[in-house]
Amino acid sequence: MKIILSRKGFDSSAGGKPSIIYNNQFYSIPIPEAGSGVFYKDLIFDEKHNYLEVMRDLGVTFFSEAHLDPDLRKDILPQRHPEWRPIFGQDDKSQSRLSKTFNVEPSDIFLFFGNFQKVIKKSETGFKYSSLSPEYPKDIHVIFGHLQVDEIIDLSKQGERIQDWMKYHPHIKNSNLYHKEHNALYVSKRRFTENETINGSGYFRFSEELILTAPKATKSVWHLPSCFDEKDLKKFGINTTKNVPEKSNKRYIIQPIGRGTQEVFGIDKKSIVDWAIDLITKHGANNDD
Repeated sequence: MKIILSRKGFDSSAGGKPSIIYNNQFYSIPIPEAGSGVFYKDLIFDEKHNYLEVMRDLGVTFFSEAHLDPDLRKDILPQRHPEWRPIFGQDDKSQSRLSKTFNVEPSDIFLFFGNFQKVIKKSETGFKYSSLSPEYPKDIHVIFGHLQVDEIIDLSKQGERIQDWMKYHPHIKNSNLYHKEHNALYVSKRRFTENETINGSGYFRFSEELILTAPKATKSVWHLPSCFDEKDLKKFGINTTKNVPEKSNKRYIIQPIGRGTQEVFGIDKKSIVDWAIDLITKHGANNDD
């Protein structure tokens, strides 16, 4: 079993704003994609609001359609196909890295991270960005969800089996992606194999354990558990930094590579796998959610 850390959702370079932590729940804003056929106004935020309404309150006013990927929440869209399952697509150099460098296989686990900021709602102003705590910058890098792989569908192969429920996905629907050299879908397991009371994929409930950004640092300076050592990080082109905040608590502090590399690392070291399993068991959605 391998753990792959993958960057997704809005940030300063894609969308221009952070995604949302609201009422201790994560709401990853999918990046824009004209022609996807999935509109922000159709994405369900809560029982009273759609994503577009919330985005407008937060100052995002110039996008219409979304690249809904990874698609982890059944209730984000109405009238889902009865066979729908969480799904994630990747293409181009990132897919080549997943297949050739990381050799992603069934039962491997994606941990998705992104740029997030706390959001509050005031009746007179609608939704607005706020601060999580004085310990952190306003927007932070945080792990927001997971997907354990059940099936990998190589869309570059002619005749690959595509089920009806998958055909809405942008990596199939977008003709510029479909059948390109590197393009694949990762379909989720229904239950997490290490704890079957947990869904195979989903958004986490917010906890400070999920925050990657180090206290008293900029968002791209991370603290990681001590199960990560310098050898692990350098293997994936990540170097430790000497600018260690005082409250490092024996964690490695890293300056991660930029958005150009979406998958930061893929590793099968037992202590790191155990760390990921612990996060999913503590903070993943159970079957009643």
